[in-house]
Amino acid sequence: MVRLSDPNYNNIQLGINMSSPGTGSTNQAQTITAFKRLLGKANTSALKEFYEETIPSNIQLDSSTIFGQSIPQTVSTTTLYTKFSSSASDPVTTEHVEFYLQSISGTTYDANTGTFGSVGFGAGDEAQNSGPHSYQLVLTSSYETLSTNPLKSTGFYVNNQIVNAANGKLQLISPSFGPQTGNNYGLELYTAHPDNGGSRIYPTDPMDWQVDYYNGIVFIQDYNSTKIPTYARGFIYIGKYVNNIITGISSSAANIIVKEEGSNVTTSVSSLNFVGSGITATNSGDDVTITVATGLSTKGPTGAIQFHSGSNDISGSSAMTYDGSTFFLSGSGSSYGEALSVSGSIVPSVSNVYDLGSPDRQWGSLYVSSSTIYFGGEALSVDSDGLKFGSGSASKAFKVGHLKLLDRGIVMDPNHIFDLKAFQTKLYGGLAYKRRTVSGNYQVVKTDYLIGVESNLLSNPMTITLPTATNCINGQNFLIKDEGGAVTSNNVVITAKVGNTIDGEQSVTLTSNYGAINLYTDGSSKFFIH
Repeated sequence: MVRLSDPNYNNIQLGINMSSPGTGSTNQAQTITAFKRLLGKANTSALKEFYEETIPSNIQLDSSTIFGQSIPQTVSTTTLYTKFSSSASDPVTTEHVEFYLQSISGTTYDANTGTFGSVGFGAGDEAQNSGPHSYQLVLTSSYETLSTNPLKSTGFYVNNQIVNAANGKLQLISPSFGPQTGNNYGLELYTAHPDNGGSRIYPTDPMDWQVDYYNGIVFIQDYNSTKIPTYARGFIYIGKYVNNIITGISSSAANIIVKEEGSNVTTSVSSLNFVGSGITATNSGDDVTITVATGLSTKGPTGAIQFHSGSNDISGSSAMTYDGSTFFLSGSGSSYGEALSVSGSIVPSVSNVYDLGSPDRQWGSLYVSSSTIYFGGEALSVDSDGLKFGSGSASKAFKVGHLKLLDRGIVMDPNHIFDLKAFQTKLYGGLAYKRRTVSGNYQVVKTDYLIGVESNLLSNPMTITLPTATNCINGQNFLIKDEGGAVTSNNVVITAKVGNTIDGEQSVTLTSNYGAINLYTDGSSKFFIH
């Protein structure tokens, strides 16, 4: 065993930097003091072993900086600004947030300057230049906008809050609060925001960084100018601190509220008086037992809601219970197997928050008369013509996949094909095609059909270029018509893309006034005149 007071300890310590004579406390003296302090002992002599010290010592903490509520073991880094609690019944104490980092003035140096045992030795072990070695974590300028913390915009939960400036009243949660495996509490450090191309700096990086979760200080042993941390993600404590818990306990013990039918009787209680022939109170020391006589006792399983059942009696049933968060109701009515029969409207307390059913708890069937169901303000109802969606001026569409059924038409999402499949198709009414007029060189697009050439406006021959056949549908048609009646003066050349042909040719020319060319494609490489 090597004693901390061994005269040779100065020569056998592993990598402990010693300061030069006259420059202040040696690392040996500091190490001995810290070691004894962790064991609850004062350091009165460097020649004494810790078990020879008799004066106790301890690390002092303020109750306003000690976590007062439980920290959840399991947290997720999937979504920023998500809150977590230890269980459904426990308060929320943890929030996943993001920070930006500021270098700390006075921490710039070259950690490889000097030699072991000399003043200024910076404890570096990687090639490096001079640069800042300490950074402070700061809440972002959008924290109050993005946060779900109920305490945001109060105290130290504000935009651009420097963590260490809160003096322990804003702390990160360290991995020591998490499980031994699957622990997500470790700070994630980045060169920039990941969405802006930032790279993560892992704890195993050769720059050797550590974080103080109490004050939000990141220390870098070996400065690397190509990996300067500017962004981080971690978990902060948003629960109550011990002093708040103590204050709450003290206040509640001194101020009991007694109510009768919901109205306050008194807020300064020295005694409680239970009235009624069927109620008795007995005590054993400080424990008081209130007994309700037979006939007034609660009935049913634990959690059963009590109700008046007649003859001055109350009752309860397993078909109607409450566990503190959820109301359970079951039954099998004689007519429809109903558990709940309602005479009136069912209306949520707030709009657009609660659901009817869930993805894994779905209702079997929904029966609605000719009355209306509203979707985002648009009505779905039944009238004499059948199922009706929206009003005559409805702006919303009835959408199936990429197809939108509007008030006056069918619209497909861009780059999707509408297929109409039938043994035979019969239309009642006129049929209109999309028409485009051109008076100069034009590149046909796959959404064109009728292309009218205003040849009377031409001063030179013009070229119409067909789209690449593979961009079209097999069997797609195009109709090109001389609407100006003057192509004999300025011919119109219809040409195919390189690798495509028109009836085996690269191009055809429209030379007859008011002439037209009908084309269709195989959707591969050929166009045909028909």
